[in-house]
Amino acid sequence: MEAMYNKNLEKVEKQDGCVFSVYTASDQTHIGVCDYRDVNLVTRTATIGISIGHKDYWNKGYGTDVIQTLVCDLFKRMNLRRIQLDTWSGNERAIRAYEKCGFSIEGILKENEYVNGKYYDTIIMGLLRKNSM
Repeated sequence: MEAMYNKNLEKVEKQDGCVFSVYTASDQTHIGVCDYRDVNLVTRTATIGISIGHKDYWNKGYGTDVIQTLVCDLFKRMNLRRIQLDTWSGNERAIRAYEKCGFSIEGILKENEYVNGKYYDTIIMGLLRKNSM
C-alpha cells in the first residue's frame, strides 16, 4: 500500500485524489477502502472518506487506524493544513472514530441524508494540522 500511495502521490497535482484498498496486516483480507479527494494545493485542504465494509472487522480499531494513517500521510507528505469529511448522523460508530482521531463537528446539514427510508442530518467534521500532532 505504501508503494502505491507514493506512486499516486507524485500524480496528485494532476488528479483530484486517490482511493486505496484496506487490508488486514495479519492475513491480507480486504476489509474496505479509504480515499482523499477535493485536494486544494492553494488552501492546503482535502476531504477524506473511509468504509470498512466487512462487518466482522467493525469495532476492532481498523477504521481508527486507517483514519490516523491517512491523516498523518496527508499532513506530513502533502503538507496539508486542514482535512474534512462528512457522514450521516446515524453513523455513530464512525463519528466516534473520527472524534477519537481529533476531528470535531463543524456543521450540520439538517435532514440532508436519506437512509433506509428515514432522513438524517449530514455531519461535517474537520481537523486542523495543529490540532492533530
